[in-house]
Amino acid sequence: MAKKPLAISLDADRLTNLNSVTIKLIVDPVYNNWRLDKFLSAHPEVNSRAKAQVLIASGLVSTAGKKLGKASVRVSAHQMIEVILPTLQDGNVSALDLEVPVVFEDDDLIVVDKPSGLVVHPAPGHLNDTLVNVLKNKLSQFLDCDRPGIVHRLDKDTSGLLVVAKNEMARIKLIEQFRNRQVHRRYQAVVWGRPKLSQDSVVNHLLRAPWNRKIFTHWRGSPGASPQGKLAITHFDTLKSSGCFTWLNCRLETGRTHQIRVHLFESGVPLVGDPIYRVAQKQWRSAPVWFLQNHKDLRLMLHALELGFVHPTSQKLLRFEVPWPNETQAFFESSGLLE
Repeated sequence: MAKKPLAISLDADRLTNLNSVTIKLIVDPVYNNWRLDKFLSAHPEVNSRAKAQVLIASGLVSTAGKKLGKASVRVSAHQMIEVILPTLQDGNVSALDLEVPVVFEDDDLIVVDKPSGLVVHPAPGHLNDTLVNVLKNKLSQFLDCDRPGIVHRLDKDTSGLLVVAKNEMARIKLIEQFRNRQVHRRYQAVVWGRPKLSQDSVVNHLLRAPWNRKIFTHWRGSPGASPQGKLAITHFDTLKSSGCFTWLNCRLETGRTHQIRVHLFESGVPLVGDPIYRVAQKQWRSAPVWFLQNHKDLRLMLHALELGFVHPTSQKLLRFEVPWPNETQAFFESSGLLE
């Protein structure tokens, strides 16, 4: 099946809110005949295939004055590729007046309890309504880049603990801890149905789904083949089941986009309130009346409960925990999971 193009681009209106820098990349012979998006993603200025595809679809990649409009085009050795990288203008990164609870803060970092519904950093479609906008004054050192101080992310609809660096030294040291899997992250989730095992681990490689580039799935290659995608490891155990719902602990070893959501969905127990990795119609039939009457107002039932890491300056081990937010209380009480 042919891959669908990434359905996102930077339109003219959004580009007016951006500065840009142009970089020139010479194709080393080792990259000869690589796909354009893969070649771009290998460079730290771009750093991800998804970002490369956005740049290409937006007409920001060219060679010899000719725009390269397809991610699948092949590059040639010694070819010069020009890339226009949009960056947020300092004056256009407006402060967002939204109260986000601060759990811990010092000169190097800030730990917040992110509410559900808040995007972490500016991106096409969300330039002025993100956590970065909320923390604008605290991240003044980083306003010349597109993800100031961000060392990890939570999905828009996930709530809970997030650490943000306030200077470059802290950013580098925190990223290193995440990369080396030295950060403790425990989530809680409420899912449809009951897992086959009360305690289990999911280990596979996640990549964008060929049939829909906005979602992720596990690699389905043949045994012995070199896996595609990124290694993803989630451990989960059951806290309690009630009716058609189960409350889970989830511990991450890796932090891939949509990792917990995909792992639970593909294990047959999708998250309650997930608009993308949705519950099957047959599971809806088992839902209680109170849920069917109120499900449209229900958020994604995924919460980053615990976060632990070594402070980049003091070297002290820090560990934080925040409870589920108040808007989930009615669900827990009605579901019987608190009894």
